Amino acid sequence: MSNQTYTDSEIRLPVRPNDFDYAAYLNNAVYVEYLEAGRVEWAALNRINLYQLGLAPAVVRLEVDYLKGLLRGKDAPEAIVRTTLSELKPVRMIFHQSVGNQQGEICARAVVHVVMVDLTANKAVPVRWALERLHLPD
Repeated sequence: MSNQTYTDSEIRLPVRPNDFDYAAYLNNAVYVEYLEAGRVEWAALNRINLYQLGLAPAVVRLEVDYLKGLLRGKDAPEAIVRTTLSELKPVRMIFHQSVGNQQGEICARAVVHVVMVDLTANKAVPVRWALERLHLPD
């Protein structure tokens, strides 16, 4: 498992009416929710069980560049989230993610650092060990 190549994911999410702010733009906080949904989809696609008791992913750094507004009434009510595991370090995973519109335009780009936390000890554990433990059998 430690040499496994992970598959990139893409998920299409419906944009809810309350996801927009007063100016009809997708709210910045909603982008963060969409990014999380993208990482959950990535884990499912790569057969990683995030619901196992005792271990949990935790975002420790999040950098988001908002590039283009997703507008209510102008853009289709669907966001496309793409997720790539770009780097696997001893105690953290670094993801590159994007949120786009139906026209293929990138609306936000993010770099997300995630650690795996042993919930009993309340500390980060080696990522490869955690991924092996959470990997579902083929």
